[in-house]
Amino acid sequence: MHSKARFTVAAAGAILALGLAAGCSSDESAASGENTDVCTTFATDHNAFVGLVAAGPGSAENIDSWTADKQAAVDKLSALPGTASGDVASALTTFVDALPADTLELST
Repeated sequence: MHSKARFTVAAAGAILALGLAAGCSSDESAASGENTDVCTTFATDHNAFVGLVAAGPGSAENIDSWTADKQAAVDKLSALPGTASGDVASALTTFVDALPADTLELST
């Protein structure tokens, strides 16, 4: 179990690194009002997603709801590139494209 927890934390760290590379960490990229709002939303949605991945389902009974919650979080993140502009839109697209289709891969 300790190994699984360590991998979960490593996966969450990898997601965080990708998030920081998504363009919102750069003051210059997020200078416009539109991108500021997108970056704020990204930070909130990203943190919620990482929290879900790191927490895991907790028990076998929670796997379905945990998986649905992770998919909802991915869907929120996937919608963001269309609301951004310039380098931020490009970086967010790269981030979303890097997420595995099966979010269970992030925590198993």
